[in-house]
Amino acid sequence: MTEGVKETEEKIGIVLGGGGTLGDFQVGALKYLYSHGKKDGNKERGVLPHIDCVCGTSIGAINAAMVATGASSADKLEAYWCKDVLTGDDLIPQHEWSEKVAPLFNAIIAGGSGIRALWTFIRNSRWFLREDLLRALGDLERMFTTVTTKRSFYKSDSLRRRLREIEDLEKALTSGITFRFYATNLKTGEYTCFSNRSPCPSEGDKRSQTHKVSILCDSREKLIEGALASAALPGIFPPVPVNDNYYIDGFVRENVPIRGALHCDKIYAILCLPLLIPSKNVAANALAEDGYTGCLFDIRPEDWGISNKDWCKADWLDIANRAAAIALDEITDGDLTFGGEKKGDNLIIIDPLVPVHGIADLHIGLIKINMDQGYMRAFDLVNAPKAKSAQSGQLTEEITARRVAIWKEEHKLIEDWSDVIHRSPTRVCRPWRVFLPRRILGCSCDMDVVDTTILNVIRQLKKELKRSIDKRLDICGPDSLPDDYKRMYQRWEPHNWDIESPTRQPITATPWDRLDLGDMGSEVIQKENQP
Repeated sequence: MTEGVKETEEKIGIVLGGGGTLGDFQVGALKYLYSHGKKDGNKERGVLPHIDCVCGTSIGAINAAMVATGASSADKLEAYWCKDVLTGDDLIPQHEWSEKVAPLFNAIIAGGSGIRALWTFIRNSRWFLREDLLRALGDLERMFTTVTTKRSFYKSDSLRRRLREIEDLEKALTSGITFRFYATNLKTGEYTCFSNRSPCPSEGDKRSQTHKVSILCDSREKLIEGALASAALPGIFPPVPVNDNYYIDGFVRENVPIRGALHCDKIYAILCLPLLIPSKNVAANALAEDGYTGCLFDIRPEDWGISNKDWCKADWLDIANRAAAIALDEITDGDLTFGGEKKGDNLIIIDPLVPVHGIADLHIGLIKINMDQGYMRAFDLVNAPKAKSAQSGQLTEEITARRVAIWKEEHKLIEDWSDVIHRSPTRVCRPWRVFLPRRILGCSCDMDVVDTTILNVIRQLKKELKRSIDKRLDICGPDSLPDDYKRMYQRWEPHNWDIESPTRQPITATPWDRLDLGDMGSEVIQKENQP
């Protein structure tokens, strides 16, 4: 029981499922629940004072560690995900060997066939060509031997360091909120519960009684190790040693650990992954997948939801990723079915609609978009008026999908800009720039310029986004959107603004300002009033 809560008040259970870096969705959903999660007459108050326990698997366990601290949990979660983060390397850096192997591997498997395959290989492996490709290709056997003998593609050091930097994380041990992180013992296969309350209950399931053991987290360091053990996704992160045993991700046995909170009066189960429900609108998914390249061994956004791909022409990687998504959906469905005894308002499942990014793919802008989707989705399923809940959900999907499309266009502009700045030192010496200035010709005689017309596409998409946001405001009111919703259409999405030298400084203050890159730009884009 949470300290200071009367026994007559209902107990709230928070259940956080696994899903790699898609755990950013849970941050937004929790932020909404903390501020608007419970109605009290004509007033609303958050669920935080009523949380009795929080259960998590995989990335859900890492988020659960911060939820268990009680007060200021939302701030801790946002700091963990966003502070000093621009790209995936800031949160889950790869090993040096996998950084070198992954681009070449992707260049080979993502190429398709014929001329398209050759062009894709060259484009994806430009850096590798500069790093002495002949020498590397001459030692392919050693390279692939390295791949097969290493324990993981990513380091867990950064996750551990960021958890250690969380202020007052040890409050999770004494806050009065019970936490339960679930992992799998690599040696015995036992389903293991790391908790600040020991022993963990059997939770009314014969399977859990047979296979589950509990480990008491009685120190800050043991808490961190338990969360990391639950999140040790095989192949992505190395197994985590605890008490002379090695542990891997708990999703192997259970992805959404509802059973750990069945004693609660109400459960909020927050997923990371979209459910494969045929009735879902797939238009947003189509927007989200366009142009996405993914990364090595990553389940990509297009693998979630309904897929209209021509599977007769699919390659092995597409099939493998789709199969993995279906398998994870089956595990999740089984977990949710187990919690079926909590009927109606007693079990609220908060699930994403748009697959914003892949499980192991990460950028600061996509993190923010997925957090905001979590916030809006929590409103849809917790406080949206019944008569308007369908419209509210559709607008969540529409707003999120439009922002993903905008982010991709902005990212395309950034890549173009960085490419011109860093890889074209001889540009200014080309003779036609002296004798035939591009602006006199009225066209570009040079491919080595930034395509500034992308900004016109971005502006149009942001106008469409504002219409969707205005419609949501009319139907559901301002509480249905994050406080900073105006930034969605008035400002750039968050980015790493220089591919070569990471920075948060944008090319212009806003996308509505005048853009003039001189000889580096295809044309001047005039200032336009913000919508």
